Amino acid sequence: MLQKNISLSSSTFGDPLLTAVHRALGEIQGHRPLAIADDEGVRFVLAIDGIDDTQLAAFIENYCEGRASLVLSAVRAGMMDLPQEVAQGAVVTAIASIQEGDPDVARLMEIATGLKPENLPVFEPAGRIAGVAVELAKLAQRIPVCLVSEPVEATFGEEAAITVRADDVEAFRPRLAATFKPVSQARVPIADGINSRFVIFRNAIGGIATVVIVGEPKADAPVPVRVHSSCLTGDIFGSRRCDCGEQLQLALHRLEELGGGCLIYLDQEGRGLGLANKMHAYTLQDQGLDTVDANKLLGFHDDERDYHSAGYMLKRLGWETITLLTNNPTKLTGLASAGIEIAGRLPVVTPVNPDNRRYLETKARRAEHMLDDTAGLLETV
Repeated sequence: MLQKNISLSSSTFGDPLLTAVHRALGEIQGHRPLAIADDEGVRFVLAIDGIDDTQLAAFIENYCEGRASLVLSAVRAGMMDLPQEVAQGAVVTAIASIQEGDPDVARLMEIATGLKPENLPVFEPAGRIAGVAVELAKLAQRIPVCLVSEPVEATFGEEAAITVRADDVEAFRPRLAATFKPVSQARVPIADGINSRFVIFRNAIGGIATVVIVGEPKADAPVPVRVHSSCLTGDIFGSRRCDCGEQLQLALHRLEELGGGCLIYLDQEGRGLGLANKMHAYTLQDQGLDTVDANKLLGFHDDERDYHSAGYMLKRLGWETITLLTNNPTKLTGLASAGIEIAGRLPVVTPVNPDNRRYLETKARRAEHMLDDTAGLLETV
């Protein structure tokens, strides 16, 4: 292969921080090991979600000299029967259990995601690189559970692992959010005769977000805005487990009634967990957990979404004062922290059905969603 001695900081590669983390995410999505470095050294990391037993054994033998630590998120630790002083850290890790027992992937996933895993190994607080490994797994929309080696010296051979700095991973989310730029737009008439224009935004690593501008928003008044997270099951297939599809349609009609506004459609399926993890959470809900506890049992926060990208897109469109259509207080605070002035709030309340009642009750009771206008719901909350 022809190679040139060109620094990664070259403008050809764009922002070197984003490039480095993007490449690391590609390794996780491809089920390959990578290395994470900080001032205290380098550790090899392998995300467990999606690998097989052969890959597990090869990683422990070739990258860990037969010994590795299993890293779980602090959220998962908080859902397990661990001593309080252990579960308070950013992440916890199982030390030395892998070397002797040589467990398979199924056993590690049971420890990481099982409703009531048995014979748990001894856990203790873990360091910074372990926490960064969990963050990378989340960014790749994988279950946040990884194997991490002891500190090693970085080597560069035929199968050298890609290395990313912990500092870069920790700075990645806000840095990426600021790179969203409009790349195309077109008039798109949608259902019920709503006149709209779709503006497509793209970030520095190819992620897409869509702004649907309904009608002609007034330039001299707060712009009505709905920030809507993608929901394949609800928006496309009409799932009755949630209220997302109905909220989407109601918001579009409400924007038209208000004389114009915009809907920002973000790729944040399942409260930011991703579609596969959303299905894992659904399975746990079918076993009796509510939405909040199902997400936490998998190692995620109840809501992993971030709204800084929406704030940047609004600013690029010239709108910094808005009226937000939402029931979710986190969206209000999230957009405010992104520099958007919230002039007011309008509820987006849809009918309750037997399949989504528990979901909406959980929103109201545990996530403090403002659902007081939902007929008949709060009598049971």
